[in-house]
Amino acid sequence: MLNLSNNRLAGRLSPALCSLVNLTDLDLSFNKLLQLPDNIGQLVNLKKLNARMSSFAEPLPNSFTKLEKLEYLNLYGAQL
Repeated sequence: MLNLSNNRLAGRLSPALCSLVNLTDLDLSFNKLLQLPDNIGQLVNLKKLNARMSSFAEPLPNSFTKLEKLEYLNLYGAQL
């Protein structure tokens, strides 16, 4: 699990985050990120993504569809 919630993150996340291919749980809630990394689909073992109350300025990247193991997605209040 990687919990980055409430860290005042703003702008773009580093694409290097997506090299954590064994990551199963990612919490990005309550930040001001512009978008998810374009290579988010490389997180092939991700089961839970919480991006609640995030203020994304751009739509979800196309590689998002590669998250085949994703069981839980929380985008409540996210501005997509």
